[in-house]
Amino acid sequence: MKSKIVGILVCMMLITTFLTVATNVDNVNLKKISYTELITSSFDDDVPTWIVGNTWTYKIDDINIDMEDNKSIHAHVEIEELSLEVVGDTGDSYDLELKPTKISGDYSVLIEQENSTIDVEGKLTGTKIEGHIFFTKSDLGIKEIDVKLSGILTVKINELPEGLPFSEIPFPIPVPATIEANLDFGDPYILIDFPLNTSKMWGLPATNFSLNGEIRSIWFNIIKFIDQIATAFGSPLLPPEIAELLPVINIKDALEMKNMSNIFEVPEIPLIFSCFSQEMIEIPGVGTFNAYNISIAGGLGKIYYAPEVKNIIKISGQLGDLIPFITDIDMELIDYDII
Repeated sequence: MKSKIVGILVCMMLITTFLTVATNVDNVNLKKISYTELITSSFDDDVPTWIVGNTWTYKIDDINIDMEDNKSIHAHVEIEELSLEVVGDTGDSYDLELKPTKISGDYSVLIEQENSTIDVEGKLTGTKIEGHIFFTKSDLGIKEIDVKLSGILTVKINELPEGLPFSEIPFPIPVPATIEANLDFGDPYILIDFPLNTSKMWGLPATNFSLNGEIRSIWFNIIKFIDQIATAFGSPLLPPEIAELLPVINIKDALEMKNMSNIFEVPEIPLIFSCFSQEMIEIPGVGTFNAYNISIAGGLGKIYYAPEVKNIIKISGQLGDLIPFITDIDMELIDYDII
């Protein structure tokens, strides 16, 4: 259980990082430098100051998520152009808007329980993601994430528990849906420990977050309507607990139905990051930057933070040995404007 919680924590760290500072390595030329070119820092780089109008745009070529336990979940996600803009400054926090952007990918879910099995797969088509991320100004800790995912999921049902609608349909079903989710952190979640220098190690702090939101789909309305008619004739279509959730699924209520809380404890992970050097990193079409080389878990992943950009410019990692379900991640800065 401890390793599973740690995996979830680092997964969340990487997902929230790509929403705020995503980068890619496939087309990045990491400039080879000699010993004399190696830049060592004799001073600290403090928390950057963002102003309204600052923007960063990223490309996410690849995120693969694989979970194995009493369930098997696989997801592959790509985002061609993810744009973030500072749209608010409240005095103690920044509001970054995640501009509406297309997201593509595929997924499969297999959950086996004692008396039932859920086995579905499908693709994201015509799907977009948008939202807001709130950071504390003093340390760029993440305070809150509001995200909206909307579009069409194709769902191919291989197996569902008996009694549920569509449990025997053998072909993919297009399901237009909108998911609105909110993550509210009890204490700001600090990813990079400022001030940065080249003789530093740090970990991830303990905190907790609450998960709230709603899931909507025209299919839920149709199913609810059919169930109401069937119930009026004494033959309900859905189990009562499922019928109560429709037509708009409240995420908190759905978790409570499974005897789960919507508040998740996040344990501390000590000394997962280390920074001992700076390097000149060239990103084609964007520029060459003096960046801090931040190692994740002794080299399983890399984060490059450039003070000139006031943000991360690259993340790469083959993290299967550290996280049970994020096997790799490749992201890249493609444009920025810090005014």
